Amino acid sequence: MFDVNLSFRRWFMLGLLSLFLAGKGLSEEPPIIPVGLDAYRMWDRWPCQRIGARAYLRSTYDRRGGNEGADASHFLYQLADNFNVTLDVAGSGILYFVRCNHWHGSPWHYEVDGVDHSVRETSTSDPNHPVENSMFIPENLFPAPLAWTWSITKGADLSWVPISFEKTFRLAYSRTHYGTGYYIYYLYDRSAKLSRSIRSWDGKTPPDKDVLELVSRAGTDIAPRPLTSEGRTIGVVQMGGGPMSLGTDTVLQVQKIIPKQPVMIRALEFFVAREQAVEFGRARLRVTWDDLPAPSIDAPVALFFGAGTLYNRDDREYLVKAFPMNVRRDTNRVQLACYFPMPFFRSACIELVGNGRTSLTGIQWSIRYHPLKDPPGHVAHFHATYRDHPSPEPGKDLVLLDTREAEGGGDWSGNFVGTSWIFSHRAVLNTLEGDPRFFFDDSQTPQAYGTGTEEWGGGGDYWGGRNMTLPFAGHPVGARSEKEAKNDEDKIESAYRFLLADLFPFGRRAVIRLEHGGENQSTEHYETVTYWYGVNRPTLVKTDELKIGDTESEQAHRYVSSNASVPCEITSRYEWGVDTLNGKEIYPAHEDVGRKTTGESEFTLKLTPDNFGVLLRRKLDYTLPNQRAEVYIADLRAAGHGKAASVSGDKPAREKGQATADISPSPGAADEVSVKNKSDSVRGGGEHSPDPILALAVRGAVISPSPGGEGQGEGERSPDPILTLAGRAAGKKSDWKFAGIWYLAGANTCVYSNPKDELGATQHIVQTSNRRFRDDEFIIPRDLTRGRSAIRVRVKFTPVKIPLLPGQPLTELAWSEIRYDAYCCVMPAREVPPNR
Repeated sequence: MFDVNLSFRRWFMLGLLSLFLAGKGLSEEPPIIPVGLDAYRMWDRWPCQRIGARAYLRSTYDRRGGNEGADASHFLYQLADNFNVTLDVAGSGILYFVRCNHWHGSPWHYEVDGVDHSVRETSTSDPNHPVENSMFIPENLFPAPLAWTWSITKGADLSWVPISFEKTFRLAYSRTHYGTGYYIYYLYDRSAKLSRSIRSWDGKTPPDKDVLELVSRAGTDIAPRPLTSEGRTIGVVQMGGGPMSLGTDTVLQVQKIIPKQPVMIRALEFFVAREQAVEFGRARLRVTWDDLPAPSIDAPVALFFGAGTLYNRDDREYLVKAFPMNVRRDTNRVQLACYFPMPFFRSACIELVGNGRTSLTGIQWSIRYHPLKDPPGHVAHFHATYRDHPSPEPGKDLVLLDTREAEGGGDWSGNFVGTSWIFSHRAVLNTLEGDPRFFFDDSQTPQAYGTGTEEWGGGGDYWGGRNMTLPFAGHPVGARSEKEAKNDEDKIESAYRFLLADLFPFGRRAVIRLEHGGENQSTEHYETVTYWYGVNRPTLVKTDELKIGDTESEQAHRYVSSNASVPCEITSRYEWGVDTLNGKEIYPAHEDVGRKTTGESEFTLKLTPDNFGVLLRRKLDYTLPNQRAEVYIADLRAAGHGKAASVSGDKPAREKGQATADISPSPGAADEVSVKNKSDSVRGGGEHSPDPILALAVRGAVISPSPGGEGQGEGERSPDPILTLAGRAAGKKSDWKFAGIWYLAGANTCVYSNPKDELGATQHIVQTSNRRFRDDEFIIPRDLTRGRSAIRVRVKFTPVKIPLLPGQPLTELAWSEIRYDAYCCVMPAREVPPNR
């Protein structure tokens, strides 16, 4: 029977709760995340936060930190001589970028949700006689300008065609000679607000024509213009001026914009006479947003616009013909254009600083902007951070950006969107063996680890010393060698890489590093500009840390793992570069303690209730291959009681009747059917958030733990009351909700196969590095965490029974745990300055 009074009380309490949540700022939703081809269509959302998305770059890099085979042909495992796996992921995501050296590795296997698609190029059939003007096959699925082959790039096959997958994706090479490559992919919170649903790539549907036409406009004016239908609709305003003069050591204020409301710049252009272009390129561009203490853009003009110098050795029309940046020459002048969207709220001060050697005249400029359509909390300022590296430190990466030290430091959130860099002032190309390594949000393992500097710039084999410019990558300037250089300007070698669909979001810190030379031994003079969007507030807040093997931490988090080993001390390293250089130790080993399990682990984590999902990071021992687990979450309503961890040693899960997964040859795909039967909905459609009234009541409750309770002895710290309550949430099987598959492919042991001949037989060389420590991440979806102060986590190991190579016995399979860190995804608490 319907109880009117109960219903009224419930709705009254829900009304109070709504007011409470609104007062706490819980009602503001994160911005929509553009996915797939929408990431190009919605390029005006470059400045928007990507809360609920994580980006990763994986590659064939030398696992031992060196430069073996130019970082080619290191495979996670081999299923067959013609199936050598370089990438293997589980979850809902999109592969946004693939780079291979020429045709090497093809035919490539794109295995999407268990379906194998063959991708080739024109030279695949006879690689000993490569075909000029080669194309990807199927050509209609990989068309320009989203895909280019070595004929255009001067050394690489590149694809920006999004390949979406719902559960698993695997990339494998059929051939292994010079099998180098790097790949950028995304994983998403299943509850995140996406521009469209993720559906498996079918291997039949070509990219949409409108996106191809948009990217094909690189090099032209892609920004909205006034007096057009679009310009009138969004209110585009254009202003310009000049000619202006710039003294050798003067600061020239080009323009200070003080709008009546928050706006976004869509185009920033300069025009100079051809004969003054080189000297103008040496001046500095400086932009300060909203009267902040430090400029957010402060960089040499040429490098900011994508070229190390504006010297044009062969009078090309375009030095830079990129999507967000152009450097174009006509009969009398040079145009420099930036189309990165740049929001601000109160003011923008745009300045030029003299180059210290030459006075300049006749400078003209133009700016276009329109009212900001997004809420201020959704977007971030644009930054271009310049660093000069005249004498690189032996053994240590160049630090292009550390947001913890940028513009006053502190926590920053936003998106890393590219680099423009000079790698030599002497036309030296072999320094390009250095790998990019990017670290985000306290991770000690790089979320991005590439294979070389020219690969990052879209080339291969040093571009053959030639120049090229594409929408998102290029080598615009620099002679083939010092001997061929026409003058000192021609010895300046530079490259650029812009990130749009494949940008890297971060929630509290970004550290962008670049190796100089194959082992950080180069002495070349580098100069770098790093492009990023950032707001000086975090979108990831660390709320808890569980140290495995630490008795106090395990008891406080009600850690339970009956199959866990005793705590074991491990001495090893992370993947930071070479251990030693010229007899000097660069990165010494360190010690830590962890466990391994073949069963289940449970623990409680504190959260902030106004979260939009949780990033769960695990430090692990990477000697154990292909670590896979099912992750479940319980809320506070369940009955039960967490107990102290068992340290009785490892036991196979089968001894307890637990399911084990033999998911060869497709890790991450098995057990999904059984999981669906155990939960309301794998994708969260049928799951329910916790009762908000009860959740609010729990947050307001005063809990007094009983002295001397279970697991607490004299002198021990009392457990956190929230964790104590959550620790009692591990009761009924039905209380657990499926969160997803946590899978890390590979190990610190890999297979190396790099035969000398194009069609040489696959090799089976086993290599083990001394880097056992690794940090890995898992996204707990917001539908299981929103509004909760704590959650109970269950990690159920499901072994992946794939040997390193055919015929080799399986090594030990287990789940490694050293530390768990919980980071809550939140909206940045940004205070917008009032408009004047």
